[in-house]
Amino acid sequence: SKLPIPMNSTYKELHEAFVSNNDGTSLSELITILQVIPISLLNFKLVRHFFLNSINTRPVPLLFVEFLLIVLPFLLVFNFPDSSLYLYTLIFSLVPLFFFSQRRVVGKAKVVFGDDQKPFVNEFRGSMLILTCIAILAIDFPLFPRRFGKTETFGVSLMDLGVGSFVFSSGIVSKTEADLRPFISRVISAIKTTSPLLVLGFLRILSIKSTDYQEHVSEYGVHWNFFFTLAGLNILSGVGVRSLHLSSRQRLFAGIGLLVFYQTLLSVGGLSHYIFTEPRTNLLSMNKE
Repeated sequence: SKLPIPMNSTYKELHEAFVSNNDGTSLSELITILQVIPISLLNFKLVRHFFLNSINTRPVPLLFVEFLLIVLPFLLVFNFPDSSLYLYTLIFSLVPLFFFSQRRVVGKAKVVFGDDQKPFVNEFRGSMLILTCIAILAIDFPLFPRRFGKTETFGVSLMDLGVGSFVFSSGIVSKTEADLRPFISRVISAIKTTSPLLVLGFLRILSIKSTDYQEHVSEYGVHWNFFFTLAGLNILSGVGVRSLHLSSRQRLFAGIGLLVFYQTLLSVGGLSHYIFTEPRTNLLSMNKE
């Protein structure tokens, strides 16, 4: 049997090269892959309603069916897309088409798609967490297509959706009412709320630096990471945005304006040049991403 490769600088450089210089995939392939998510959820709900009402209160059999109809399709499509993506999508689509074609059955039965008023929120967040676990665990293995990893500079890929999806998920469940407490109280409350993310962020830095684990610096920078991004957004939202007393429509236009402003900085304000070419000489430039 082969001896394990030691965790030295040579192995670290090879591993970093393995996950670097990715241009992503096409938008059409990405959209096709993501169709598996709602189709799998719909399949599970239909099968559960018409065949599995008797085991709804028994968690073990239901968990097995959920894995078979939801998790397994995700695993297959994300790891074997070249030869099976469109075939899987077609097969998965046939199940709801079969049920909806039985008009007499569906017409007489009420399919319950969730216990709350907005089940799609929980389904979106749950699917996002499943995809995140699959992608993070699979990215280090040759089986996972390289084009699904995070892109280096430009392009689009499956893992590029991760941070944006988490931010969107936090936004749709965040509080919208104005916070009238004093500024210091809002800051303390925001820090307490995000303290688990801050702890995870520092633990990640310590674990990576202490073990000399491979680190894709162009992803977040030298010290920054995903947990700090979420913590910073939550603090800014809790301290700043909720103190502006904006309506939902005003928040929408403010968000669009912020996107336009940031894109303008990237396109004509020189921010792209700074991110791509500026040497890492201080704390800011070391974490410019």
